Amino acid sequence: MLRNQLTRDTTAVILAGGSGSRVFPLTRDRGKPGLPLAGKFRLIDIPLSNCLNSGIGRVFVFTQSLAQSTNRHVHNGWAPLFPAGRDNFIEVVPPQQKMGKRWYEGTADSVLQNINLIGQDNPKYILILSADHIYNMNYMDMVEAHVLSGADVTIASIPIPVDQAKHFGILETDSKYQVKKFREKPKGKVKEISNFPGQAMASMGIYVWSSRALVAALENCIHVQRDEHDFGKHVIPEVLESGMKVFSYPFVDEEMKPLFWADVGRFKSYYDVHMDFMGLNPGFNFYDENWPIHTAPRNLPSAKTALSAVVENGSMVSDGCIIDLAHLDRTVLSPNVRVGKNVVIENSIIFDNVQIGDGALIRNAIIDKHNIIPANAVITPEFVTGFDLDPDYLVEDGIIVIPKRVIPWVGWIDPAIQRVAK
Repeated sequence: MLRNQLTRDTTAVILAGGSGSRVFPLTRDRGKPGLPLAGKFRLIDIPLSNCLNSGIGRVFVFTQSLAQSTNRHVHNGWAPLFPAGRDNFIEVVPPQQKMGKRWYEGTADSVLQNINLIGQDNPKYILILSADHIYNMNYMDMVEAHVLSGADVTIASIPIPVDQAKHFGILETDSKYQVKKFREKPKGKVKEISNFPGQAMASMGIYVWSSRALVAALENCIHVQRDEHDFGKHVIPEVLESGMKVFSYPFVDEEMKPLFWADVGRFKSYYDVHMDFMGLNPGFNFYDENWPIHTAPRNLPSAKTALSAVVENGSMVSDGCIIDLAHLDRTVLSPNVRVGKNVVIENSIIFDNVQIGDGALIRNAIIDKHNIIPANAVITPEFVTGFDLDPDYLVEDGIIVIPKRVIPWVGWIDPAIQRVAK
């Protein structure tokens, strides 16, 4: 089958409803797909860029928790790249409670509640994606493999160390990559990949379904009473039991070595992947002209540094930043950050619109938007002084996380003192 025809027969669904409880307080005011990434991007930009670069023009984005930031970002930055038409559109879909007064209850339930919407253009293949993973993939290679294998559902998979298997869905396959067994977050021992000792094959949360198989699998969900319907926990094991053909699509190079993929659902992984971005040979490349990463454009001036500022070890500085006589070491500055004189920032991620006063020291930190760091303040995992910590601040895995500063609306009335807040 011609690749162009396969593309027209494919619709993508991005599941962007996650609350991100494991990266709270960064998700106190935004859903996880809206988390900043590498300064100017957001997590949801990764699957959307992969869709655009793969030639997939029909995309649904299912949102739910604290979704306004993500909704606005998709509308402002991505709608112009998917101009409306039969073969080209992007639609953000919040819960519509089509099946009773309830929200999306699991990944499969969000698709089940919108199956009529997905099917309006009669796609033959439905690509289901997560909005919180970092990787570059040509999805049409996976769709083509799905068609050639005759599968009902294909699961993208990647080798991982067996000691990490408890965090993933683990596949066991035959020599032709047909899945024989699937276990979601197994607690016991898992089967190692033949010829790759110490490795197990993990689901990446990326699925290609033949549309008829997906409808049949989801219709079965309707008749099962449980608190949620999830692809990994419920649907995949059930379709295996029913006899459907399930195949694995290994995300590896020609030597069967895993390509770069990161699940940033935890603070440590979110932080570590940013430190990797700044390395000499990062696993993920934002600078590949053949596979560009897009985002919502912002009309900001170029970053500016003082003549004696020191920016080293791969630090990333976004548009609109002004850096005085400061020292940045392995640090990400998001747009519109102001850094004063004699400031030292090391191994840190600074979100948008943060002001850092003269003489401040910041180390191993993630500082969310709109914070004002006073002069001579110290913010490290071991010690904080000169800065009033938000009650929701967190220290975990040697990283201190400072939540987004709440900016009161000009006309807000403080009920305790009955006056307009200044």
